[in-house]
Amino acid sequence: AKTAGRFLLPAYKEVMGAIRFATQHGAHVDLANVGRTPAERALVREAIDGGQLHPSGSQDIRGFAQGDIEALRPHAQQWRRVGDIASSNIVTADQMNRASMLLGAYRMALNPDFMGHVLRTWGDNQNLREMLRTEGERPETVAKFLVDEGLFVYGKRNRAQMQRGPLGTTMFQFRNFAINYASSMWKFMSRM
Repeated sequence: AKTAGRFLLPAYKEVMGAIRFATQHGAHVDLANVGRTPAERALVREAIDGGQLHPSGSQDIRGFAQGDIEALRPHAQQWRRVGDIASSNIVTADQMNRASMLLGAYRMALNPDFMGHVLRTWGDNQNLREMLRTEGERPETVAKFLVDEGLFVYGKRNRAQMQRGPLGTTMFQFRNFAINYASSMWKFMSRM
């Protein structure tokens, strides 16, 4: 944990320095300016394209409110803008966590001992095996895997089967974060 903190804290500070505020949508992380080296900036661009840095969890929560806003016509546009600005802190926090974890994990994975530890510890994980098969055994791959594993991949494909139908979707609405969090805590505590 002490080693991870040495890598994660500087990454958090760096990403915090990239927070900007726009009057149209509120706060956001300017990911184009994140990364110390060309390799890190390329990793951030690759993670943006791959969806690892998309604030999908917070977007899910914000999406529920969009239907309510549509009911407020003719002022829906103004209310949407107010909602975007008011909830931008959630999106910003999600992006900040994802980008910081990506950079911290990448910097740690540059160390062959850490890379070996992750591969030994998580080698039986199907998601990691698939990523290694398609992307190769690189620090970038390990960093993206740890972001996916630690901060979750949201969406229907990552839900338990019982959560996918109409009844399960209704019963477990707003529970994905808690379920993913408990699952990740168990995985990380039992493996690391």
